[in-house]
Amino acid sequence: MGETVSFYGYNILESGTVTISPSGAEDTGYPLTRLYDRSFNLLWKHTGDGGGGDDFGFDDDDFGFGDDDFGFDSDMAGSNYTITIDQGGETKAVALFAVAGHNFAGKQIRLEYSTDGGTNWTSVLDFNQPDNSMIVETFASVSAADWRVVIENPTNPQAAEIWLGSGYTFNVMAQNPLHAYAANVDWSRSIGGQESGIKLGETEVRRSYILRISNGDLANLQSFISQISEFAYPFIVKDKDDNYYLMRFDPPLSEDYFNPTYTESDSSLKEMV
Repeated sequence: MGETVSFYGYNILESGTVTISPSGAEDTGYPLTRLYDRSFNLLWKHTGDGGGGDDFGFDDDDFGFGDDDFGFDSDMAGSNYTITIDQGGETKAVALFAVAGHNFAGKQIRLEYSTDGGTNWTSVLDFNQPDNSMIVETFASVSAADWRVVIENPTNPQAAEIWLGSGYTFNVMAQNPLHAYAANVDWSRSIGGQESGIKLGETEVRRSYILRISNGDLANLQSFISQISEFAYPFIVKDKDDNYYLMRFDPPLSEDYFNPTYTESDSSLKEMV
């Protein structure tokens, strides 16, 4: 075998209290809850660049000289955006950091956690995001009650989803895993027989796997099903080629108790577009 697929069922932003600094500049219709509504299409948006020189209460120009006369730009003060997740003392394992639909190209991003209520913070990730493609970073699992994401000096930041969680990995049977696509097109035929199509959105990714579930993994699979509220929620999937998608089961997976050693589970997955 050698091939695996991973399912990430929970996002700590959903169960924790999420706050953002600076606050109060959310665009109408793009609320903070968009960061954890399990949609890669609906955006959170914020207006501004994090405060800038106004944090001093004046501009350097009021003194008749420019920022560079000090050797630094006062606009750097208070310019970071910080998204904090407080789980009220509860800890959950986090091993995946993902951000979809953002405009953080060229920005430094840090992911940090605290085990003492936010007094001290430890960095897990610190990187420069080169473009606006989906951010996916994995790391050794950490359990902590408080987390924060720091984005350095973005202008009018926006994101569709921030995901912090952990998942389960399952072995894939060798019998031809199916990687397919489905057209997201509404086709109609005129009275004269002419066909025409209306594109409703991007092509949908489809994945089908037969999972080989050991007795120990069976408990993990059932725990995962509970995490997605018994098939009510989409979740992040890492397919056998290490691509990440927001997907759902279509239809719900089945279990075939093949022998006393392992269970075969048929899973058909549909991308959420």
